[in-house]
Amino acid sequence: MDTARKLSGELLKSPEYLEYKRAKEELSNDEYVSSLVRAYNALEMSLNMGSVIEKEPDSLNTKRFEELSSLIYETREGSAYLLAKMRLQSLMGEVFSIISGPIDFFNL
Repeated sequence: MDTARKLSGELLKSPEYLEYKRAKEELSNDEYVSSLVRAYNALEMSLNMGSVIEKEPDSLNTKRFEELSSLIYETREGSAYLLAKMRLQSLMGEVFSIISGPIDFFNL
């Protein structure tokens, strides 16, 4: 667990996290765009959870998600936040792949 804590500390120093943190702080200054991002994040989680259980996505939710995406990407703060979030998620995915690779979680 000490190694995991060290890794966590290193991730908090990464350019991806620092950019995400900065974008998140800037986003918090705009209540309208922040509310759009909160709705986007909730809908994204709902759609992702549906795909995990192999549930066909609701067309209304998919349309709403696309609309929210468009509205958010039209703003400087919103697009900076979403792009920074994607970069950080990509980094976390790479870390998970490196850590879990030798464990062979996904091959039965």
